[in-house]
Amino acid sequence: MSCALSEISKSLISYAIDVLKVNKIIAFVSIENDASKKVLKKVGMKEVCAPHLDKESLYFEYIK
Repeated sequence: MSCALSEISKSLISYAIDVLKVNKIIAFVSIENDASKKVLKKVGMKEVCAPHLDKESLYFEYIK
């Protein structure tokens, strides 16, 4: 299933950058959600240090 989610995520990122012309995509994920973290990393999103977030969330971003 994560393979399909990775492909969908890649397509959404491409659409956002190529069609909608966004420069930055952000995602928040529960610190315990290993599957989501794996998908985000697989599609090229980077985990960002965000000390202002609560202790239960992680922040990922993709910058063009």
